[in-house]
Amino acid sequence: MAVKKLQEMARGKFFRYFPAILSAAYEISEKRSDFADNFTLIANRGPRQEVGQVHFHMFTDHKAVNDYRGGGERYDPLYHDEFIRVIRHPEPNREPHFLLVPGPSAGENGREQSLKSVLNGVGVLGEKFGLAKRGYSLEHRFDRAPEGPGLPIFHIAAGKKTRPAAE
Repeated sequence: MAVKKLQEMARGKFFRYFPAILSAAYEISEKRSDFADNFTLIANRGPRQEVGQVHFHMFTDHKAVNDYRGGGERYDPLYHDEFIRVIRHPEPNREPHFLLVPGPSAGENGREQSLKSVLNGVGVLGEKFGLAKRGYSLEHRFDRAPEGPGLPIFHIAAGKKTRPAAE
């Protein structure tokens, strides 16, 4: 049985695949020098999805969206729970462009629930902004930092480019 929508992975037996895919990407980055410093993991939906089931692409040196380093901005979240906050990207290069950032309870012990919250956030944004019709990408970009990967930040970018991704 194929999973057609990312948010379907938040429920039931399919959820286990989302953290496993993320873990596999981190393992690849540890074992392959071409992915050691950075990688991007993307899942597409709507017109951007070339097959009728959820799947992920892993790239190195791929810059589809602008970085977000978290500067303590005070944005009103579009969606939030104790594990994630969804905000508009402060420097979007697509319209719309959202960030799913770890919330106050998202420590390592809350990692699994944080990933479920990411998928739930995708569903909320999808309904609120009609993202499936427009086509969107859920993107996680990893840049090796001295302190390790920490909790992932995800981007949801849809629509037309408003400017190229910053180098």
